[in-house]
Amino acid sequence: MSIPRSAVVPVACIAGTVTVAHLVLAAVPRRWFDEDLMLAIGRHHLDWGAVDQPPLTPLLAALADAIAPGSPFVLAVPAVLATAAAVVLTALMARELGGDSRAQTLAALGQGTCVAAAQFGHWLTPYTLEPALWAVIFWLLLRWIRVRDDRLLLVLGAVVGVTAQTRFQVLALALAVLVSAALLGPRELLRRPALWAGRCSDC
Repeated sequence: MSIPRSAVVPVACIAGTVTVAHLVLAAVPRRWFDEDLMLAIGRHHLDWGAVDQPPLTPLLAALADAIAPGSPFVLAVPAVLATAAAVVLTALMARELGGDSRAQTLAALGQGTCVAAAQFGHWLTPYTLEPALWAVIFWLLLRWIRVRDDRLLLVLGAVVGVTAQTRFQVLALALAVLVSAALLGPRELLRRPALWAGRCSDC
């Protein structure tokens, strides 16, 4: 099944504008408890087995702090990139659903200007990284439904694993997807060995 052409120029313009806007905001001196918490965990308590906080965001915070100690701008870079990536991925999801250039542009604009992105797009926190990671998951699922390429399911398993190292809520999403596929389809998804191979790779 063919899908519309990608709205490369308008989506790139929106993602670029979002990136610049949040980089400018990141340059403003600020303090935010959750960001300080990520730094503290990354510097002093980084642990794969932490119950309260998976390690990916603290690890990024520690790396940013090692590159430029005390720089709120450098600390914000991973968050800003994730915020911009979510804009692009939302447009790609619209395309997979058959959306034309206008639909893709509106989808990107909606993601780029939503309250969560506007408020947290330059804070390095788990809930800033999560939208981009969940968008990758949904895009992979939508693309698999369209093309039935099981290699996408192997990538999906890896992405779910990375996302689980950001926030544990993705496990509820995985359960919801499995239940939805069982009840509403496509049930073929549940019969694909690649799906379970990808999930086992997370264990």
